[in-house]
Amino acid sequence: METLKERLKRRKTESEEQIKRRLERVPMELEKAKYFDYIFINDNLESTVKSVVRAIFDEIEKWKAIQKHEY
Repeated sequence: METLKERLKRRKTESEEQIKRRLERVPMELEKAKYFDYIFINDNLESTVKSVVRAIFDEIEKWKAIQKHEY
């Protein structure tokens, strides 16, 4: 949690109040994470983009396989 707070402060894109509100939401967001197929941690932009692209292609391949078996 402290790491997130420091990252948000370093970005200088949000006020202290906005940062406080975001940090207050963390427990709820972590609880909801179990409902998602993918979780991306954006600690390195290049790596995160690669992971997102890989997930998109994986989902496209799953969709193609489903479509193939439906016809």
